[in-house]
Amino acid sequence: MLRAAALFPLALVALHQLLLFAVGKEYTVHESGGIVVTGASTGIGRHAALALAKKGFVVYAGCRKESDMASLKAEGIDTLVPVLVDVTDQATLSALYTHVQQDLAARAPALGASVPLPLVAVVSNAGIACVAPVELMAMDKAKECFEVNYFGSMRFIQTFLPALREAPGQGARIVQTSSLAGLSTSPGNGVYSGTKFAVEAMGAALRLELAPFGISVSSINPAFVRTEILNYAKKDDYQPPKDPDQLYEQVLGEKATAKWAELSAKADTPQVTTDAIMHAITSSHPQVRYVVANVDGTPAWVLIWIQWLLPERAWDALVLAIV
Repeated sequence: MLRAAALFPLALVALHQLLLFAVGKEYTVHESGGIVVTGASTGIGRHAALALAKKGFVVYAGCRKESDMASLKAEGIDTLVPVLVDVTDQATLSALYTHVQQDLAARAPALGASVPLPLVAVVSNAGIACVAPVELMAMDKAKECFEVNYFGSMRFIQTFLPALREAPGQGARIVQTSSLAGLSTSPGNGVYSGTKFAVEAMGAALRLELAPFGISVSSINPAFVRTEILNYAKKDDYQPPKDPDQLYEQVLGEKATAKWAELSAKADTPQVTTDAIMHAITSSHPQVRYVVANVDGTPAWVLIWIQWLLPERAWDALVLAIV
């Protein structure tokens, strides 16, 4: 009986993988064309933009500051085009759309093409962190987090979808940088997880809505990745009451700060997210979701499977033991 019980989870995993294979969908692969990446100033976005440009795609790397554009330009890659964009400002997105269309048309003759190069993918990566207990989260900060992480992604995708539909042979790609926090939350992550849960819902709806156009939609769900956002995530986003560390010590106290530093030290490099983004754009069988990186040395995908298997109260107990 015990042996059968132990084998049951393995059987479920095997069935899940079999179904993945059975319902896998094949997409056209574009080996050239334009890709727009937001949040490319640093971290995940910058690393992916560089890799995609080196592979031969014309990559429009979205930055918020001129200095970040200059840093990318200094890489000396002809197919890497730094651009200014703010996903919270429709005017800058509309201007970028026009610039991308014109630049892709202008590049065509040099490559022997009689028609403009197609836009083949967008990577919605721009995002900010917001960490605080729900009771203490500053409302303005919560709204800003949703404005950038969710509405910014929605605004960006809405702007570029008409061009993606025009990709020859279909097969254009939308890649959204979500988070492990979009699948599982933890103390202090209520608002940030809320933005990423919302991104997951948007991606699921887009997959269904864009199926007739042959556009693939993938979600990247990283755990701890060594980027600047790890530093921003522990800034004071909360409205401090009297003795906040004592009130929510498991989130704001010294032990929590030390634990965050420990988890950050074990973070993977952005190569794990770049590999996932590259596969989502260049594979004929892109995955719906890429759960990558680790939490305290444990692969994130393992934690998601454990969460799925355990009753919610048991999972809560495990999370509280980790944080």
